[in-house]
Amino acid sequence: MRAGPADAADFAGNSIALVDVCPLGAYTELMVAMRLEGSQAVLASFRKANHKVDLEFAQGSSVMHGKDVKLVPKKRAIYDISWDNDGMDGTGNVQWGKCVVDAYVWNSKSKTFDWDAKLTKQATRSHCEDLKQQGH
Repeated sequence: MRAGPADAADFAGNSIALVDVCPLGAYTELMVAMRLEGSQAVLASFRKANHKVDLEFAQGSSVMHGKDVKLVPKKRAIYDISWDNDGMDGTGNVQWGKCVVDAYVWNSKSKTFDWDAKLTKQATRSHCEDLKQQGH
């Protein structure tokens, strides 16, 4: 097993890092979010619908599937991004399937990243459109 930082940012005075932990398969890496608590690195906690969830992220893509995780410091958020396409049509254009972004916003009071429905909707719309334009 290996681990190494992939990205880091400051979220309103809280240091957050995405850490590449190990390969998951043919095209993805296992990523976790960590934060500093004093001088100790600890796994970040996540909540969805007021229930604590353990989140590990995947990052990577194949011809038809993709996963990504992004720190978005301006929104104090982590985006968990997934997309699929249904291959190429007869003219060589990608036929899109599903694309979703789950947005988790830092809550400094509870020290958790909380799922945010409004930001999820906005991020899905903007990031999925960007992916389509890039031809992923």
